[in-house]
Amino acid sequence: MGHQRYRLISLIGRDLFAHFKIPMLLLLLNVSTAVAVVYTTQMTRQLMGTREQLTLEKDKLNIEWRNLILEEYVLGDHKRITEIAKQQLMMRDITSNDEHVIIEKNNK
Repeated sequence: MGHQRYRLISLIGRDLFAHFKIPMLLLLLNVSTAVAVVYTTQMTRQLMGTREQLTLEKDKLNIEWRNLILEEYVLGDHKRITEIAKQQLMMRDITSNDEHVIIEKNNK
């Protein structure tokens, strides 16, 4: 009677694949699905963090834009421009005495 030595891992592997193909396939699919869920969850968390940062930046830019619109309105106000023209450029309102009409005749 000869003694045969088997490698335990190869024996277990052959036995599992010979008799338990479907359960092993289901186990493999289950593990791969679990890894995919973990990966997807991690990616979702990273994207949500990026989205939050972009939302904060958008809000900051909206506030800055509104402030610039208000500043443009204030700086472009007709009364302000008239005061600057009078004070700094020594301009004045035109009167009827200062008005001159120029008529150009077309010689044909």
